[in-house]
Amino acid sequence: MKITKISLLALAFSLTFFSCSQEDVQIAPETASSSNLRTGGITAAKVTELKNQCAAISKSALYISKKAKSDKFIDMMNNNFSSSWTSKSTFQAWLTNNLSLTKYKDVQEGLAGYDAVITSTKQFYVANQSFYNSLWQASTGQIKVILTPIIIDPAVPEQSTNSCDDDCLDDYQDSIDLALDVWIGDMEFGDYSGQSHYYALADSHFSFFMQAAEDAVWNCFGNCD
Repeated sequence: MKITKISLLALAFSLTFFSCSQEDVQIAPETASSSNLRTGGITAAKVTELKNQCAAISKSALYISKKAKSDKFIDMMNNNFSSSWTSKSTFQAWLTNNLSLTKYKDVQEGLAGYDAVITSTKQFYVANQSFYNSLWQASTGQIKVILTPIIIDPAVPEQSTNSCDDDCLDDYQDSIDLALDVWIGDMEFGDYSGQSHYYALADSHFSFFMQAAEDAVWNCFGNCD
């Protein structure tokens, strides 16, 4: 049974932006045509170097903290998102009217979760700005390779012995490609618009997509049995 990607594609358009006032952290290309700058990519040696750096980053305290806060926020929001979240105040207004849709006990707890995501994301990217500046010189395909330590669930096998599981893995890889495209688009928009707080959006999108992809591939394996 193949993984349905329609719901993931819908999320790419329905998940929304949230923002706050913070110091600018430029880690993505500066212009809307920045994708053209990555066409040629980087050398194989540089890809390996950056992949090793990514593996180290994935074990750092800042990354672990950022991911934990982002994952908790998504869980506590009960996967609810709204296009009205254009600032912290609009997020607060939505939460006040829709608290029962979330797992938060009150609005203040929700705002604390929101602030935690923004703050931890800012700290992480400030600390790793050099790595991400280098990453943006790579092609999209190379970016996927470089980020393997943080985007691929190590428990998911790379190959299978039957056609059904192969279909599951193919769709899992397609879902990763979609998640990566959304992440790159969010990051580029953050720099192009001059609103670097969109990095927090990019990470939350990415965490949500990847969790959905991992859940789907394991469900797919189960249906193949």
